[in-house]
Amino acid sequence: MPGSSAARGISFDRVASVYDATRSLPPGVESRVASALAELLGGELTLEIGVGTARWARALETRGVQVVGIDLSRKMLSIARVKGAERILQGEVSRTPFRDGTFEGVLSNHVLHLVGDVRAALLEVVRVSKGPLRSVLDYETSNPDLMRTYSDLVEHAGSRPGAPGLPERELARELPPDRIVPAAEFELKGPAEPTLSAIESRAFRDTWAASDEVHRVAVAELRARFGAAEVLSRTRVEIGEWARGRLLEFSLRRSSGHAGSRPSR
Repeated sequence: MPGSSAARGISFDRVASVYDATRSLPPGVESRVASALAELLGGELTLEIGVGTARWARALETRGVQVVGIDLSRKMLSIARVKGAERILQGEVSRTPFRDGTFEGVLSNHVLHLVGDVRAALLEVVRVSKGPLRSVLDYETSNPDLMRTYSDLVEHAGSRPGAPGLPERELARELPPDRIVPAAEFELKGPAEPTLSAIESRAFRDTWAASDEVHRVAVAELRARFGAAEVLSRTRVEIGEWARGRLLEFSLRRSSGHAGSRPSR
């Protein structure tokens, strides 16, 4: 999912090589979610904004869904092409090259929080599509919550990690989906070390704003507190669907730009 200014959006070039390893759902779970999403999309010609490494696009294509993808990150798209994705291009989700009503629906997964002007992006979604916007929404609770603790530490040091846009989960709170399809629920328990290492290497978007010194101190504190800990996480995955008309009304009411306030991946 998608360097650039906040107005352009945020490129994920810097973490392209580790994106799938640090964001993917467990294999069996991801397969179930992809199947549920494919059943919902059917044979529709779908645009995936922020297609990234084609993590979802390729899974959908193998299930018979026609997917066209667009993403800001050249390196993420390079990985997508290695996987076999062909109908992908580099570009801004708020200014696509497609004609009005080209697609029967649009897919957006963990993308909108990276967009500097969410209103423009949503209006573009409405313009190029004749149908709904859909999104895979995952709601995770972790104990301990390492990423939340990191964000609190760097905020206390004066660095605000929030992304510029509106996460799809926040969109679902502000504009409840017209349809919600339950896709999966799962629980994982394991050592904190893999997540601590990912945070230390700045694999997540919310680690990018902190200075090297603030980041170093925050990571040291995390390791002191949780280096030997086990993390229990519970995740619920749903597919949200928004009708085009309601999305248009929401977009027109919304002021240009939105300051992100919650940690994101």
